[in-house]
Amino acid sequence: MNYRLGPLGFLSSEELEAENGGHGGTGGMNGQHDQITALKWVKANIHDYGGDPDAVTLFGQSAGGLSVCTVVASPLVKGLIKHAIIQSGSCTGAWGPGSREYGLAATRAMMEHLHVSTLAELRALPAGNLSWPASWPNTDAAEKWIPFKGYAGGPLAAGAEFPGYFVDGWVAPVHPSISYAKGEVNVEALMLGGTSSDGVESHSNGVCDTHPTDSAVNCSKHITTNRWEHTVNNSKWLGWDGYCVSCTEYSRDGYI
Repeated sequence: MNYRLGPLGFLSSEELEAENGGHGGTGGMNGQHDQITALKWVKANIHDYGGDPDAVTLFGQSAGGLSVCTVVASPLVKGLIKHAIIQSGSCTGAWGPGSREYGLAATRAMMEHLHVSTLAELRALPAGNLSWPASWPNTDAAEKWIPFKGYAGGPLAAGAEFPGYFVDGWVAPVHPSISYAKGEVNVEALMLGGTSSDGVESHSNGVCDTHPTDSAVNCSKHITTNRWEHTVNNSKWLGWDGYCVSCTEYSRDGYI
């Protein structure tokens, strides 16, 4: 399934949100919206290929698993698929989407990097110019965003993996972890699994289950093991997506 990547798929903008009248959100999950658009086509046309439009199964592994995990939690996919398989792709923990604020900040950084300040100026640039900058611009605007304070001029993710997709208020009205916690998953059956050493962690070493907090800097509030304290103190999660991760029992079986 093809979908947009990088800023073309996940740029987050309040200007874009206002332009769409709220329908489409900030754009932080336009890539996932592309996937949902494809699922609408499958629903409408699969019968012509011998398939059953009422028995569509969506499967993804690794990054594809993250997409499946995110898409089935979206209210926009209701009625489009019946079953889903997520393999090595938990969107509820450390590989989940960044917060709305993270996406807006990353987009501001990219626009500063490209020396533009409006969507009109951004749209006038060649598409090939649109990529996430390797580092935060050394500017006051970058410096003011709290999770990244002190990191201006440093790596974009400040030592953590860059999530690359963001809660947008449309595809994902809330972080998927919240939807899963409430049982708001839009499939009849969901299968979880993982390949060796991809997206799964053992109970003793792993970090699973997302806890929303005001700031990723507050991850220390959720210290549950010495390993977690070590992780936080080594700043792997500093500047993450506004969500913290801690160990829970359901990681016992190797699933996240």
